[in-house]
Amino acid sequence: DWAAPSVAFPRMAVLLEKDCFRASVLAGLVISIGGLSESVVRHSWASVQKLFRDTPRPEELSALLARQLIALLASSAAQDRVMIPAFKTAHLLLSNGCFDALDPSRPEEGGGSPLPIALLLLVQAELRGCKDVVKLESGASVIAALLQYDAPSVREPCLQTLLALLCHRFPKVRRRAGEELYMQVLTHPGIVPETEGESGEEVVTLLSETDWSDEVPNIRATRDRLYPLLGVARKEPEGGPVAPRTTDPARTEQRNRDSPGDGTYRDLVKEMHY
Repeated sequence: DWAAPSVAFPRMAVLLEKDCFRASVLAGLVISIGGLSESVVRHSWASVQKLFRDTPRPEELSALLARQLIALLASSAAQDRVMIPAFKTAHLLLSNGCFDALDPSRPEEGGGSPLPIALLLLVQAELRGCKDVVKLESGASVIAALLQYDAPSVREPCLQTLLALLCHRFPKVRRRAGEELYMQVLTHPGIVPETEGESGEEVVTLLSETDWSDEVPNIRATRDRLYPLLGVARKEPEGGPVAPRTTDPARTEQRNRDSPGDGTYRDLVKEMHY
């Protein structure tokens, strides 16, 4: 019965190991795993988990799925119907150890895998200028999950992006970024650099006790304290600090009507180093 998720998905998932079907099957699974139907989500994800448990070549399967997922993201830019489920699927795969073999710092022939870096860049590009709260939250979860890789080329830009999101204009996005970063710091203590002080405890305290849904001016100083504690540098925008300038109130009001929240977003873009 192909209409039954419990019957259809286990049979479709095994086709991921076949080159000629992989792209189409993965696209369908991504939509299903990141969808809204509880039954479809449960059975589609369970079929992928079973595939990983049963395969004799888990590292090869991880690389194949990661490449295909990255290709799907690259070809579906700005298509939220695909991007949001793809973010949710990527987060599940990362959080459940399916991509553990893709460590960029893992010593192997030709160096570590470049796939986590490619995934990070695609997610960052998709969040640039985004005003969809669900998409921003899903993207923040993916970026946080990438913190499991301790390669500086992945971890540092992930931290920079999450710290920038802590002062995003949308409260739900700020709260999600704080929750995700808090969970990753607890799960991977190496995220906080080793120092003689108690920076790890301070980071956990700041992340857990701060109401990240509060107004941005009230939490910005707390967010800024996290940069040195996490060993992340705040870069000045190109050309150095910009001197204050006077503006005509009428023009400012008109600009605010045309681009609500633009100032906050400009700060976000600056901090994410785009």
